[in-house]
Amino acid sequence: MKQRQRAKIAAIVALALPLALTSCGTRLPHSAVVAAADGGAAPSSNSGGTTAGGVTTPGASTSAPGVTTPSSSAPTTGTSIVPGSGESPGKTTGGSGAGTPAGQQTQAAGTSHTCAKQGSPIVYGQVGTFSGIIGGSIGSAVDGLKIWAAATNAVGGIACHPVVVDSIDDGGDNGSAQSGVEQLVQDDHAVAINAFTPITTAGIEPYIDQHRVPVVGGDLLSSAWYTDKNFFPQGGPLQAVLYAISRYAVLQGGTKYSFFYCIEASPCTQGENMLTKQGIAAKAGLHAVGDQPISLAGSNFTQQCATAKSKGANVIFIGAGVSAVNAIGRDCASQNYHPIYLALSLGVTNSQQSDPNLQGLAIGSVQFPWMATGTPALTAYHDALARYAPTLDDSGGAAAGWTSGELFERAILNLGSAAYGNITSADVIKGLAMIHNNNLGGLVGGHLNFHANAPATLDSCVFVAVISKDKWAPAQGGRAICEP
Repeated sequence: MKQRQRAKIAAIVALALPLALTSCGTRLPHSAVVAAADGGAAPSSNSGGTTAGGVTTPGASTSAPGVTTPSSSAPTTGTSIVPGSGESPGKTTGGSGAGTPAGQQTQAAGTSHTCAKQGSPIVYGQVGTFSGIIGGSIGSAVDGLKIWAAATNAVGGIACHPVVVDSIDDGGDNGSAQSGVEQLVQDDHAVAINAFTPITTAGIEPYIDQHRVPVVGGDLLSSAWYTDKNFFPQGGPLQAVLYAISRYAVLQGGTKYSFFYCIEASPCTQGENMLTKQGIAAKAGLHAVGDQPISLAGSNFTQQCATAKSKGANVIFIGAGVSAVNAIGRDCASQNYHPIYLALSLGVTNSQQSDPNLQGLAIGSVQFPWMATGTPALTAYHDALARYAPTLDDSGGAAAGWTSGELFERAILNLGSAAYGNITSADVIKGLAMIHNNNLGGLVGGHLNFHANAPATLDSCVFVAVISKDKWAPAQGGRAICEP
């Protein structure tokens, strides 16, 4: 089995902050929590104070420049769009820190509870292909989930329980993915799994089904997310993403497309099948002129660009990772060819916004575009990112990790007073099955609907974001595009 890289938020040491603690259930703005953590005034509210604490800064990339959140404004063009709506999430703010001090109060699902002592830790296991070529695109999901855990623990954890995130890299190997999940559940006592396994879902699904451990959030690229009752996605399927970005391209004048799809990962070939053979692009108004297989490890795509240009394609779908997106933009530009580029949010990062060859690149994302602002839930994410990983090259992977954590928390808080006892996998499934027509405070493009003994109900709404004038920004005024 390949060597596994593990990252753990475990023993969390509280900062010595002069805070008056009376009610950990109050969810205050991140800005107040961060100000206190950085030596500012203690946060307060009409219903009591909260707690802030310290954690070891989550393992984030330090090679990328600090992220500056771009404006969320973007020109709105006519389309069939559905504004975000739905139930507010259990936590709209966050921070970092230790569990709830004795005597402090916390809140779950509308109930108030006094914590006589800190509850036992809740372990949320994460497995995925976080290294190699694929890891270059989805590796930031580790950072996103760890930042979420830090933020959650800052305000007392979940129902007095500190959260522990344990991440294992499967290296793209099914056997390593399977043994990783076994370790997380049997040795680390994880009550749920977060899975970024675009090519290794087959390695974890049998164990998940046998032991009835819920998979809460992840990459959402395999069919298991919508056919297996133990998988709980934080958004819609690949087909909805492909429709949304196809429709966006049409609104920008796109007419003909070519799909450059990777040959190494099954989601790439599945996407090509959905887009072209099943007619999703045609449904949105685009016409195929010939798809082209590429390699994730490829470094030169001059021939593919020339072929697409000769066939009149003014739209190129890129079913590949960050490095391939960059190279395709470069090689097409070298031929004075500047089509509309479309990709998935897991295949791009914030730093690409300054690439002159990628201006106009649009992505589809089932959860919020990482640069979006303007709501309490989005403020929570950006404040936590600034506090715990200010140099992270923000991306769709980080946003997916964060949203997965919010979904996991909502499930536990749905248990009401039972959330303060020992939490099991069955409890998490019970809480998840109570989620109906919920968009986690706008973090999700459409609405989540789960069931205890049936697969998730498909969600068809997807956010679109675009690089415009050297900045990523949400498209369509921040509203989701929904597949009819």
